[in-house]
Amino acid sequence: MIYLEDISVAMNRIIEYIAGYHFSKFKKDYKTVDAIIRNFEIIGEASKFAGEIQRKISRSTLGLNVFVAK
Repeated sequence: MIYLEDISVAMNRIIEYIAGYHFSKFKKDYKTVDAIIRNFEIIGEASKFAGEIQRKISRSTLGLNVFVAK
């Protein structure tokens, strides 16, 4: 699923961006802070859509299970 891939890519970027930073240096580097915030936004959006897809799949599967059980 593409949303899960988006989450994985964003998480890996965050890890890459903060590698070797001390917090005092990190909070002064606005470009890195902004990049990390943007990747958290991507994770949030992708999570929302991935959750919606999972609910739709669960409903479809539930309907199929009821149909098969009859």
